[in-house]
Amino acid sequence: MRLRVFIILFLIYGCKTISIQTNPNELTGLWKLVTVEKKDTSGRWQEDSWMKNGTGYIMYDGRGHMAVQMAPEGYKNFSWLSERDNTNPGLVKSKLDSLSMEELKLLISKFSSHQAYFANYKISGDSVIIHNRISNSNPSAWNATVQRTFAVKRDTLILQLPDGFRRLIWIKQK
Repeated sequence: MRLRVFIILFLIYGCKTISIQTNPNELTGLWKLVTVEKKDTSGRWQEDSWMKNGTGYIMYDGRGHMAVQMAPEGYKNFSWLSERDNTNPGLVKSKLDSLSMEELKLLISKFSSHQAYFANYKISGDSVIIHNRISNSNPSAWNATVQRTFAVKRDTLILQLPDGFRRLIWIKQK
């Protein structure tokens, strides 16, 4: 019985993730989104459809600034306006007027699922990171402050929302 307890405790503590507090430089750099997961009703992690096959990057500069962009699958296929044309309100209006209702719905669905923001960040304790957003692609989230729990293990960063039901898994880029 004691051996069994020892083995269980060893496994729990032996598999513990490394926190940023032990080395703040572990967070610095560019990370690529691997997957977004949410807990199902049984408490198991499952891939979340929100960003399935999407693209995302997050960067921490090591001096308290960060940036993130996450785009859903198919987002980059909306090449209907060039970078130059999308700054011309007349061309944007003309293009929008030419789209069907179904095309508009798809466009709004993809654009509203896109997430990008810049923030100042700070680490609180040994496993909480606070993002003080200074801009956001979602107007209702502009200047919001959000907290995430995090863990770094080797080249993997896991950010988890406070409710504990969604986590984002990132791989460090070389």
